[in-house]
Amino acid sequence: MPDLEWAVELLQNFGQIRDAATLRERRQIIHTLLETVHLDAERGSVVAIEPKVGFTPLSGMMSAGEAEDDSSADNIIILSSVDESAFEPPVPPGLRTLTPALERFVELFDVDEDLIQVAAERSSELGGEISDDDLRWAIGQLSTEERDTFLLRLAKGEPHLSLALNRRLGTFGGASQSETARRRTVGDLFAATETLQERRHRERVAMAEARRIAELKALAEREDEAWREADALIQQSQAKAYDEAVRLLKRLEDLAEHQNRRSAFEGHLGQIHDRYSRRSALIRRLREAGLIHQ
Repeated sequence: MPDLEWAVELLQNFGQIRDAATLRERRQIIHTLLETVHLDAERGSVVAIEPKVGFTPLSGMMSAGEAEDDSSADNIIILSSVDESAFEPPVPPGLRTLTPALERFVELFDVDEDLIQVAAERSSELGGEISDDDLRWAIGQLSTEERDTFLLRLAKGEPHLSLALNRRLGTFGGASQSETARRRTVGDLFAATETLQERRHRERVAMAEARRIAELKALAEREDEAWREADALIQQSQAKAYDEAVRLLKRLEDLAEHQNRRSAFEGHLGQIHDRYSRRSALIRRLREAGLIHQ
């Protein structure tokens, strides 16, 4: 069992430790302390935290709130290491739009937001109506013994029983879903997350390139003016103006490459070099920017 005093100190300073830790270290800390976190999907709040076996004496300290009933925990996020061949747990409703409380939870425990988005692809809206056909199909998947147990609990007036029953029926999925959607494994979720991230990267690169092309087209319309502007900046003989002139010349170089007019650019740049060759500060900046090589 972990040293209790060390564990208490760790929890008391958790915020400072988390801020100083790397992402990998943060996850290791969470995995060391916690086994499961129970969320109330309807209210969007953490209702209970289950520590690892060795940290059980600390469970009172780690409570994130009192649940009205165990059945109010509508979803369980497993924080410990998971076998990628294991099947994903039932996806709770309302996962597509996180509440402020769940957003804070995601930030605190460094839950991968892309992974949440992938999981949410099969999440229904909160309060969404379940068809009678789906309910009948799901109830039919219960064993006779389990149906009788739910009826007995209902006869005894157990509170919040509908939540427990609907959660159990939700593990079967809808009738149509059971026929068309294969239940995903944790490995499937990770792979889909990587695909999502790669697609987003390609989209960012494409958007950046589109912006660059648009800027070059705008510059092409005022290319002669831009050369005159660069010359005027150089004539100011000031460090800041030199820096602005070099930035503008780099953009003109990019434009020349885009238009396949490198020789014309080098001709203009050669004139600037010859005209201001004695300005060492300018020449140094041109060399550092890779505009000239002598």
